Amino acid sequence: MVRFLLSRTPRPSIWKWVAVPCVLAALLPGASQAQITSDALGSHDMGPHGQAPINGALSPCQYCHAPHSGISGVRPLWSQQLSTEQNYILYSSTTLVNKVEEPLIGSDSSLCLSCHDGTVAPGHTVPYGTIKMTGSMNSSDVFGNNLSTTHPFNFKLPLSPSTPNVYSSVLNGSTANPKVKMIKGNVQCTTCHEPHVEAIDAVAKNFLVIDNTGSAICIACHQALPGQTDPHNMAQPGNQIALGSGTATTNTKANIFSRWSISGHAVASHKVSQGMGLGPYGNTRQNACLSCHATHSGKGGAGLLTGPPQRAPNMDAVTQNCMSCHDGGSTISPALPNIFAEFAKTGHPFQTGNGKHEAREDVVLNNDRHATCVDCHEPHSSSPTASFLSTSIRPSQEGAVGVRGTDGMTVVAPATDQYETCLRCHGTSAGKKALTVFGYLPTRAAPSGDPLDVLAQFGSTAKSSHPVMHDSNSPYPQPSLLKYLLNLDGHTQGRAMGTRSCARTATIATTTANLAGAVRMGRTVPRSPTFWSGATSPATWCRLPEREAPSRIFSLPS
Repeated sequence: MVRFLLSRTPRPSIWKWVAVPCVLAALLPGASQAQITSDALGSHDMGPHGQAPINGALSPCQYCHAPHSGISGVRPLWSQQLSTEQNYILYSSTTLVNKVEEPLIGSDSSLCLSCHDGTVAPGHTVPYGTIKMTGSMNSSDVFGNNLSTTHPFNFKLPLSPSTPNVYSSVLNGSTANPKVKMIKGNVQCTTCHEPHVEAIDAVAKNFLVIDNTGSAICIACHQALPGQTDPHNMAQPGNQIALGSGTATTNTKANIFSRWSISGHAVASHKVSQGMGLGPYGNTRQNACLSCHATHSGKGGAGLLTGPPQRAPNMDAVTQNCMSCHDGGSTISPALPNIFAEFAKTGHPFQTGNGKHEAREDVVLNNDRHATCVDCHEPHSSSPTASFLSTSIRPSQEGAVGVRGTDGMTVVAPATDQYETCLRCHGTSAGKKALTVFGYLPTRAAPSGDPLDVLAQFGSTAKSSHPVMHDSNSPYPQPSLLKYLLNLDGHTQGRAMGTRSCARTATIATTTANLAGAVRMGRTVPRSPTFWSGATSPATWCRLPEREAPSRIFSLPS
């Protein structure tokens, strides 16, 4: 049924009854064909009794649309004066392979920005003149000319065939969900938003084209598994939050979404405190992408990160984002272990100065000293770690990149062993620094050119080394002292030797890279039992007798 609203519309000198075909004339290209009422318009209903924060005398449809005398050349029939802003600060990123362009005047996104960039006030119409309005738009809905913190749209066409992590159909103008439409082969505001119906998503109520539970809109473009169209039907509303399996490829160019469907951030159902900016839904599983990312007004730079409720001083934006939940606080429940407290201990420092994490940085970090959560963890792939017996890559590090121990240069994407992530910084990379808190550098019987390169100490060519990067190569029996030590659970005895056999911090969730921090292979280590595997006193620390390894002396506390 098509509903016509009769509205008495003001003209400069006369009053005239005008039939306003609200359904036929109001719909933007590609919009839903559902019946539209003033209730459906929600906060876009600026009529005298509408739900919008700003109201005037016109009927709801006429603020945007004009059945007669609309703006020439603009489709659909348009009433609101268009913004002439042509100096937007556009989104940019080191990982972006397509160019973002200024919205064309009269395009779908330009119509939305005629109100939402704030340069033209609602009620400034072409056929009816300026309508007296009361109230004002919500500040969060006014973007100004800064679109750099908004998901990119209006790309220069054609899209690059090397566009990463999207379905191949997106490059040809269609998404994996027919209700998420590309406009003339491009991403526009109306790809994600239906301006005529506020509550298609009854929770978000943000004029979304579909229910976005589990980030169904995001996954309509961003592929889940490499080289496949949509094998798990993930782009359909609700489906992607019920998956129990997924696959990932190894030794190929990494697709950061290859394990998303089974990752911890996709399946965890921690309750989310409202008002924290971590998504509109009730738990982390439903918020999915929105737990970390903001499609508009992101606080964390090009990553469109949500940012924490309270910023910590001297912490980079990426780590700040992780600490929104991983600080043992009340943003989610049950609370996660307090990883933020680990940074107060001796270990990896926050990034400072020119040493900043970039999503597209080299795997071997030459002259780029920094340590962030995502240097060792891939948040789109990682899952909780239930067992610490294996020395291979742990679920909490799934998808992270690394460097092979054979040469310290060959990239492994994703990494398969824990030490490979450590070698990004602690292998052949240039510009490493010795922190004084770990003591002095010893004089070695078999010195290498770089005393901080652990490959010389743990690699397969080392004359004497713990079997961290290789199996034991000694012809003599060498029973591990670890069988007399406790596992990380504090109860059972003995475990296999690996990157964390000696080096660890107080909580199991801390990155494995403390290998080079706590045990600097021949350097004095602080007298702190929290660095050692289950040990509670110096008497139970793992020691390598100096007479058995004269070229690899460990200077341990006594």
